[in-house]
Amino acid sequence: VPFLAGHEAVVMSPAHFTARPMRWLEAIARYRAFGSGAPDFAYALVAARATPEEIARLDLSTWRVAFDGAERVRPRTLARFVSTFAEAGFRETALGPCYGLAEATLAVTFGDDRVPPSRLSVDARALLAGRVVPSDDVGATTLAGSGRPLEGTAVRIVDPETCREAEAGRVGEIWVRGPGVAFGYVDRPEATRETFGARLAGDESGETFLRTGDLGFLHEGELFVTGRIKE
Repeated sequence: VPFLAGHEAVVMSPAHFTARPMRWLEAIARYRAFGSGAPDFAYALVAARATPEEIARLDLSTWRVAFDGAERVRPRTLARFVSTFAEAGFRETALGPCYGLAEATLAVTFGDDRVPPSRLSVDARALLAGRVVPSDDVGATTLAGSGRPLEGTAVRIVDPETCREAEAGRVGEIWVRGPGVAFGYVDRPEATRETFGARLAGDESGETFLRTGDLGFLHEGELFVTGRIKE
């Protein structure tokens, strides 16, 4: 994207980040970055490690798109990051929770950088049973939304056993199709068929989907990720 748009890009290795996490935010401030992102644990780590002196030296006012993905996005992480770095000029609307995977060229859904990230509180016991029941009761689980599908990308919530599209309000496997989905794995035809050739039961259109192995649901058009089938 920076190459096509004619912008400067600064790359930091994971080793440099893990050795001293604040290097990431210091680089954002130094290069006046517009966009940067990391997995959820990185946001939690810098918020936990930052000292008042380090925060005072930061200017994060240019950071407009802070994407958070590659693993489940946790509302607690988002809230702590915003409260920790607000005095450094960071705005909550910059947070962009997202969802993706390598097989879909990383991006599937993305949050809106004009509004704060969305959150949804649901009944914890119902969620364990695969049902989505909004609740504000004590003990409810709060989930962070991962944004809406990118243009041209279709996201379906599917029963992994029957391969039928799940009813509204049910958790299921996340299936994806769109221009960003790869054609398959190199020299692995069987794995390619299993992962990239999924078809909805009863669908005669011939359209195939990518089976992500992730669990989630759609609420008012936004994707909420709840876990992994293997876990």
